[in-house]
Amino acid sequence: MDRRKERDLAFKLLYEMTIKKEEEPSQAKIYLQREGVSEGYIPEVIERYLENKEEILALIQTSSKKWDVSRILKLDITILKLALAEILYMQDIPMGVSINEAVKLAKKYSGEDSYKFVNGILKQATVERGLQ
Repeated sequence: MDRRKERDLAFKLLYEMTIKKEEEPSQAKIYLQREGVSEGYIPEVIERYLENKEEILALIQTSSKKWDVSRILKLDITILKLALAEILYMQDIPMGVSINEAVKLAKKYSGEDSYKFVNGILKQATVERGLQ
């Protein structure tokens, strides 16, 4: 499976976990087993998110100055979680690739202008973290 397909599946799994309020390592294992994924990008990015969930959500909150995290579409927040897990904790993935792929996910799965919102939040988050 190529990285784009892996990212797509990781997004779907994380979205399902978000909707069901099951963002726990034990639940992630169940989801990964169901999909037959035991190593590689997908379990790594989900693990990085779960290990750093509070920090990632706090960064999303500070980067979305006019929006409370609870008001952000679940699709968009999931894309942001995935992208920030990559940007902050997976140094082998270039930041530009993570942002570009997040925008593509937003165009594919979310609202008409969601990609602009996702791009803006990610740009602000990288500025906040001094990554640009």
